[in-house]
Amino acid sequence: MNDTQFIPEKTKKKPSKFALGAFEVFESFVCAAIVVLIVLTFFFKICIVEGSSMNKTLYEGEKPLIILDDPFTAFDDGKTEAALKLMREFAKDRQVIYFTCSSSRSI
Repeated sequence: MNDTQFIPEKTKKKPSKFALGAFEVFESFVCAAIVVLIVLTFFFKICIVEGSSMNKTLYEGEKPLIILDDPFTAFDDGKTEAALKLMREFAKDRQVIYFTCSSSRSI
């Protein structure tokens, strides 16, 4: 082989910015899918209940506990008073836990 002969080494093509961006998006989706799969497998179970399987549990003479955390903040004065009146009626025969930060909406 002749020393004066120069054979250039094949240069690798650099990926375009679009290809790099597309790969990063794909990689993000794959990572998100793995996280969702882990969370759904170990922490949450999605269940669909069909029919009346919960009716006996919910309506067998017991009235459920009601917990409200300042639910009337967007109401005007008239609607707030009506809602508080309804809540007082509910509180007569069931347990109601009501949180508010305003004395105008207190019971």
